[in-house]
Amino acid sequence: MLAYPINKVQEAYYYVNYFKLDSQAVKALKRLYNINENILRHMFVARGE
Repeated sequence: MLAYPINKVQEAYYYVNYFKLDSQAVKALKRLYNINENILRHMFVARGE
């Protein structure tokens, strides 16, 4: 259950994924996520190592 509706959707799945990608691959992945209507929200966070 979502805290608030997003595009009139009340329920969704949450996923946490860890990737090792260069910045160009991250840009391409963001672009794909933005055009996919099934993905309501996404966030990329850079981890310092």
